[in-house]
Amino acid sequence: MGFIGRVFRVPTILHGRGTDLNYYPFLSLRKNVIARISCRLNKKILTVSKTMKKEVMRLNVPEKKIQHIYNGVDNKLFRPTLRRNYSNIKWFELIHIGRYSPEKCQDLMIKV
Repeated sequence: MGFIGRVFRVPTILHGRGTDLNYYPFLSLRKNVIARISCRLNKKILTVSKTMKKEVMRLNVPEKKIQHIYNGVDNKLFRPTLRRNYSNIKWFELIHIGRYSPEKCQDLMIKV
């Protein structure tokens, strides 16, 4: 919360992870103003992709204030050991947990 940082005079970071910065601010003027104020009050804005960084820049946030850091996998904790050859399987199941939206390009997965 950028406001709390201002009160206590400490730097704050806004971490945008999805619709909070790349969808809702463009639905209404009120949400857009709230997003712009939030971005202005925080010292740094973190996003999870370059696309989201571009969306935040649409809120008139300077590029130098935004940094993207991809979500990652810790290879020390996640080490799959079972290897299979899937080339002979003629069907598969696909599970998606999340919001379907054009910027995520889920249509490409469905076409494949």
